[in-house]
Amino acid sequence: MIAIEEVYSLDWEHILHDAIQSRPTSWGNIEPALVEYRNAGDCLAGAVIAEMREKGLIKKRKTINDYSKIRNKIDYSIMKPIDVRICEILINARRPLSTLEIAKYGNISWLTAKKHLNELLKTVQNIKTYKNGRTHIWVIDRKVK
Repeated sequence: MIAIEEVYSLDWEHILHDAIQSRPTSWGNIEPALVEYRNAGDCLAGAVIAEMREKGLIKKRKTINDYSKIRNKIDYSIMKPIDVRICEILINARRPLSTLEIAKYGNISWLTAKKHLNELLKTVQNIKTYKNGRTHIWVIDRKVK
């Protein structure tokens, strides 16, 4: 839990400067005013989070790029594009996913997802599955051997 004193100790001038510098603008009719207003809030929140990470108040979460070791372990060259998409969904997932969830995230039918997941189970070592009732749950093992 972060104490209010720690929030007061942040460099708010630096935070506002970073938020303004990173903020897209609607000058020149690029974006409507409402979108600009929403972007301003997002930019301010992003600047506050960056400052809190810099001060050590919150930990850096793993990002998609942190899973490059897993990506290097998988041979994408022999895969179909849909198989690559399914692998990326599993790598980027923060929790195990059902076949239906993978189908929704990949914009494919449930049957197509099931068929390709079963093929990937045989060819990709890191993909694991287990049953929860009638539902198959899929996960990618992030421990690279």
